[in-house]
Amino acid sequence: MQQIQLNIIPFKPLVDNQTFAFYDEKQKGFAPIYWDKLFESLPEGSEAKYKNYYNDFQPARQGVI
Repeated sequence: MQQIQLNIIPFKPLVDNQTFAFYDEKQKGFAPIYWDKLFESLPEGSEAKYKNYYNDFQPARQGVI
């Protein structure tokens, strides 16, 4: 018989909603976000030529989408 144990760790986020800035060019320290893994279609205002976008989880700066 298989035995499964689940560990549940309570977590309360410091902020309920967060806004992130995305960029169409990879830069050092940025993480790729692959839209096709998250959504059925690209978000409004996105360009289909970019298969992924990049984020550094910092406040938005020039070139943000």
